[in-house]
Order: sequence, then C-alpha cells, then structure tokens
Amino acid sequence: MAATASAAVTTPAGLEQLSRQQCVYTACYCEENVYHLLQHLIHSKGRQAVNLFAVFISNSSETVPFWQQQASQQPDGLVVWDYHVVVLEVQQQPQQQQPQQQQQQQQQQQHAAAVWDLDTLLPFPCSVQQYAQQALQADKIVLAPQYERCYRVVSAGAFLQRFASDRSHMRRGDGSWMAPPPHHPCIVAQDGCTNNLHCFRDMNTSTQNRTAGTGAVYDSINLPGTGSGDTSGCCAMPASWQDIQLLASNSKYGVVLREQQLLDALLGP
Repeated sequence: MAATASAAVTTPAGLEQLSRQQCVYTACYCEENVYHLLQHLIHSKGRQAVNLFAVFISNSSETVPFWQQQASQQPDGLVVWDYHVVVLEVQQQPQQQQPQQQQQQQQQQQHAAAVWDLDTLLPFPCSVQQYAQQALQADKIVLAPQYERCYRVVSAGAFLQRFASDRSHMRRGDGSWMAPPPHHPCIVAQDGCTNNLHCFRDMNTSTQNRTAGTGAVYDSINLPGTGSGDTSGCCAMPASWQDIQLLASNSKYGVVLREQQLLDALLGP
C-alpha cells in the first residue's frame, strides 16, 4: 500500500495478546504482513482459522482515510491509503436457549471481535468498537463519496491458500522500489499463481467493470432465503455476521461490503 497524503482499552475477552515484535512486518506491504500474521496466529498461537479473516479496505478511487496510523505526520494520525489490509478475529460466544425473536435481537452481540492492524497506533489487537471510533472515525465524520471505504472480507483459509504477490505494484516505471521490499520471498499461491493482489484489492461495485472472478459485491446483502433473486443485492435488513462469514468462506476472493454493513453486523445497528 502507498500513502497519498491512545488511550488504553480492555482487549475483548478471550483474545490473547500478541506482541508486534513477534510479527513479520515491512512498511507499505500490509497484505504480506497480514499473510504472515495469519500464519502466526494459526500455527504458533493455536487460533482457529474459522475465526480469522483478511480484510482488504479500499474503494474504486483508491483513496481511503485512516486515523491513528504510525506512518502519519499529522497530530491525529491521518493517512490516506490506496488500500489497507488488516486481520479481523471474530469469536462466537455460547448462545443460551431463548425464544427465536430474542435470539435474533441479541444475535449481533453474541461475539467478541478484534482488529489486528500492524500499522495503527491503537492497541494490538484493538476492539472493533474502538477501531471504528478512532481509526475509522465512523461515528464522527461523513466521508465524501470518493473516500468511502469498502471492505473485502476473506476467510483466513482461503487467503492463505490463494493469495499471491510478485510486488510489481510497488515498482516504479524505471524499476525502482516505491518502498523497500520484504526480505522474505514473494508469496506464491498453492496453485502456483504468482500475482493476484489486484483481485483482492478490487472494490468496484459496477458489475460491468468488476474484475472477473473476484467474488460478489453487495450494496446490501442478498442471500438464499431472503426472497430476492437479484444478485445485485437488495435485502430489507443488514446481514448478520454469520451470513457474511458464510459468503467470505464460500467465495474464491471473499465478499465486498460497505462499511456500515460490516459494522452493523459486528456491533449492531
């Protein structure tokens, strides 16, 4: 990724602390940082892959603002990235027997969610609520359309199996690097693909311009059983996190959501 321009909190219950110093990190290569972070969480920390997701954040204009970023020189930590990538961890909490209507009302509160962002000044990991408030300023600032963030949610298993990058996006026309590359080898997908980063970065909500095979883009979630056969999406209520998880796991490159859809599913409307 390339730039175009804290108070302590309680870590969500059940989410183990992990030092940033234990993580593989190279500035401006957030997608590779996330790849190695997911591997570390699963293989070294015993985390369940089903609870972990790579989340690409961008838009069609490739201008997405984040606050509380280490790379910023502004007092509020503001940076405008072309795209950013973080790890989302969502742990389902045991749900007691209760009437169906009450279950639906409480569904949004039945999980603990955290963001693992190696580039933030916020805690690592950080609760989704704090990240939304301080890194996204989601409840304070109404973004102009060209700055509205979209989110591609990809299951950890799919991402670790399919992601590949030859780092060509970080080369200038003369072949020089926009930022020093990682020392480790380029990531190659299990099927031998050497570069598909563009597929994960694509957030184009136009069906005609969408990169082929990059997974569904939902203006509002449309799922089997919603009563709509229109795959461009229209559902009366926002999707639950369980719906998003299903889509993220069953689509090759995950699912793209608008910011409010994702936050509503994780935090409640």
